Amino acid sequence: MDLVEELKKHKPVSLRVELDDGTLRTVPMPKAGARWSKAVKVLDALPWVKVECLDGKGGIVGVIEADEEDEPEPELGGTSEATALAKVMLAVMQTTMSEVRKMFGDQLKGMADMQRAQSEAMTSLSETYQHAMRVQASTVVPTAGEQDEVVNMMKMAMMMGMQRPKPVGGEGG
Repeated sequence: MDLVEELKKHKPVSLRVELDDGTLRTVPMPKAGARWSKAVKVLDALPWVKVECLDGKGGIVGVIEADEEDEPEPELGGTSEATALAKVMLAVMQTTMSEVRKMFGDQLKGMADMQRAQSEAMTSLSETYQHAMRVQASTVVPTAGEQDEVVNMMKMAMMMGMQRPKPVGGEGG
């Protein structure tokens, strides 16, 4: 069935389209410039089973029913509109994936930098602690009792340095 010829035969002002799910839609007819082919493009975009051609008062002037054998087989490549839409969707997904990949890479780099900084901070803290311990050890002032003991040890060391060692074996003079 040639849909354009059917529409031209009935000369509708508008169309009432019954979709395959049973809903009805009213489609106004274009008024000028390839109006029949424009109406067919609208109908091709809808999953219709029946089209009622209406006059200006809403009365039915003709009915067109879809033949199941006239329904186009779905093409593997799809229509040009579907292909164009798929290309747009693919481009959007590629861009999105690229941006996500960049963000993920930046996050990983940031986490690595943060871990490196934490490691350096721990090393610095450890070195600071060791230095503080050395400073504390060098500045410890002995108390009064400890000071006397240190002085006594130094006196003993000096006295031993002044004495001559006695020979072993009993020879003496």
